[in-house]
Amino acid sequence: MTLFVRIAALAAIAVVTVLTLGPVDLRAMSPVDPAFDRALAYAVIGFLLILSFPRHPWRVMIGVVALIVLLEAGQGFRPDRHGRVPDVVEKTVGAAVGIAAATGTLWLLRRRRTN
Repeated sequence: MTLFVRIAALAAIAVVTVLTLGPVDLRAMSPVDPAFDRALAYAVIGFLLILSFPRHPWRVMIGVVALIVLLEAGQGFRPDRHGRVPDVVEKTVGAAVGIAAATGTLWLLRRRRTN
């Protein structure tokens, strides 16, 4: 199970990387607010990474924030893209929500097992 979740986390990171650094035309138009899209993508990544590495929540958070900052900075090298601080904040909040949700889920499962 852990291997499957780790592969899913890596796949999510790969998709987000391609969509972040690739041409704008690669992104599909979503009916929801782009800020929600960004936050949701990183919430999924944070959730999957905590399920993959449940004993290292702070390392996961630091790693996801580093990924966010690197990808936003990488957009500066593309003429058709731009990295912005508000985007970093939106994505970081999304990652924190995903990490908190996964941590809470794992805590509930552990508690349920002991009862």
